[in-house]
Amino acid sequence: MADRQAQRRGTSRLDWVALLIPLAIGIFNWVDGLKVVRSGASSQDGVPVGMILFMGSVCLLAAAGDVRMLVRGGVFGAKRIARHLWRMCFGLFIAAGSFFLGPSNRPLRLLSAVGVGKYLSRLYSAQPCI
Repeated sequence: MADRQAQRRGTSRLDWVALLIPLAIGIFNWVDGLKVVRSGASSQDGVPVGMILFMGSVCLLAAAGDVRMLVRGGVFGAKRIARHLWRMCFGLFIAAGSFFLGPSNRPLRLLSAVGVGKYLSRLYSAQPCI
């Protein structure tokens, strides 16, 4: 099955339908962000309006890249890997930022749960040796 898909060149209807996902998410994020701006608030449920608009823009850029890829008949080889990597690395960037820049001491609490945190807390609270 995978061999036939690898040999097949071009795009299918499913590819065009899948394009609707980032397109819809991007449009909904922008509409939601503009509603927040018009209401005069600076955030919605604790999320700053700038982040809502930024994520909508990233989704719309991904959709634009999908349209470009589908019109050309698909991507193969190095271009396909580059397309995959920017999406995966962006997701990792958002996840890592949420973990380390989230509520205070989240990494320390996680390490404490596995039994390593008690040693790290001593390092953080130690006075510098000058």
